[in-house]
Amino acid sequence: MMANKVLGYSEFRVFCDCIGRGLTFQDFQDDYLSKYQSTDHGGLGGEEGLTLDGFKDFFLAELVNLTKQTNKQAEAEAVIFQWLE
Repeated sequence: MMANKVLGYSEFRVFCDCIGRGLTFQDFQDDYLSKYQSTDHGGLGGEEGLTLDGFKDFFLAELVNLTKQTNKQAEAEAVIFQWLE
């Protein structure tokens, strides 16, 4: 991500594996690239992926979703912090 400032499918898939989520290329396109700020095929370096802002927006959206699921922001934050370990 640092070299071209884009988090492509392969890198995001590794992240998803680390947090216990499976990810297909189609899911990446449909569920992430379409919802969060991203580049297209003609983007920097020609790679399609999430921008840094898009990745931050993903984290914030996950915090909101987890808070709704647990009804406790502290529990949701704990899950997010586990992702960062």
